[in-house]
Amino acid sequence: MPLTRTTPERLNLPAEIMPSVVLTPYKHGMKPLEMQILCRLVASVRPRRAFEIGTYWAISTANIVRNGAPGIEVWTLDNKNRFLDRPPDFPPIPEDGVHYLKANSLSVALPPGLYRSMDLVLVDANHRRMHVASDTRLALDLIAPGGMIVWHDVMEPPEPYPSGGRALEVFEYLSTAFPETVSWITGTSLGVWWAPVE
Repeated sequence: MPLTRTTPERLNLPAEIMPSVVLTPYKHGMKPLEMQILCRLVASVRPRRAFEIGTYWAISTANIVRNGAPGIEVWTLDNKNRFLDRPPDFPPIPEDGVHYLKANSLSVALPPGLYRSMDLVLVDANHRRMHVASDTRLALDLIAPGGMIVWHDVMEPPEPYPSGGRALEVFEYLSTAFPETVSWITGTSLGVWWAPVE
């Protein structure tokens, strides 16, 4: 279904986020504004359980922890350990309540107790269409009723992208194959969808 343009104001996102939030820009990562909006999205949900598909340097992970509910648990998935080239001046890798999973999201087998239990799922991994489709299906399996799914790198052609345009496949999938309407936040490459409340 078509993506619908929206703004943080229309979504009634809280203006206040944790002061210790990490907004450091880095190559291929979220822009500072996007990270700030992500933090506001997290703060609006106050998740107790969150799942991230695509850990990279765990910057989003840290922000989810800092803006989630006290005692939040986060599971974050990546197909390899990318911390070896993490800049030394970055804040410490979050540890309390964070479970780092190393596996391919196309074939990962998760404990049954994780499914339909997440208040928030962030999809920000491989941007090829087959991966976006698979990661979205995984997100739908993980999200609890009333929970929020967030996609990063929703970019409309001809938006430039350092990796050679793969992020455009996120836009193409969500706008043509995803059966629900995704809210696309103006000024960012973030898309948001809320699971129905049962």
